[in-house]
Amino acid sequence: GSSPALSQVSSPGPRQPYACEEGEDALVVQRVNEVNARGRVGFDLRAGVAKARVDVKFKSRYFGVDEPTAQFERPASVTPLLKDVADLFAVFPCAVEVVRFFSKPKESLGEAHDKWHFILQKHRVDLVARALEQCGVPRGRCCAKVEMRDEPRACGMLFRFVADVPGAAPA
Repeated sequence: GSSPALSQVSSPGPRQPYACEEGEDALVVQRVNEVNARGRVGFDLRAGVAKARVDVKFKSRYFGVDEPTAQFERPASVTPLLKDVADLFAVFPCAVEVVRFFSKPKESLGEAHDKWHFILQKHRVDLVARALEQCGVPRGRCCAKVEMRDEPRACGMLFRFVADVPGAAPA
């Protein structure tokens, strides 16, 4: 089959702007629609999840050659996406769980490779969480998480807006 278009892959997030429903703050709905209209994230107002609609590109790393360190390919290219997430945080000042998700490999290249790959993904999501702090989300309100998915070719980033940072000590 042909590869799906970016917008088809990019759920959650509305294709149309949200209409303000009873009990919702019209200003909040307007701000969410403004951020979604920029096209870099799709924020699902009802689920509290923003999915990156643009790729966060990292410098390539190779097992057996490189340490599993994380660097953005072009740091400046990530800033607009993270500023959009910070704008959502300004509307929903709760906690933000930065999630890097990827497919389980079809076949394992061994335990050492699997561990190296997981550590690489963890370092990458930690890098995004630190960069989010630079864009206005306090580090204490942000945590990083890696999730392996069963579906094929799943790879991406999302931002869950949750009541509190999981595992955080009370302030």
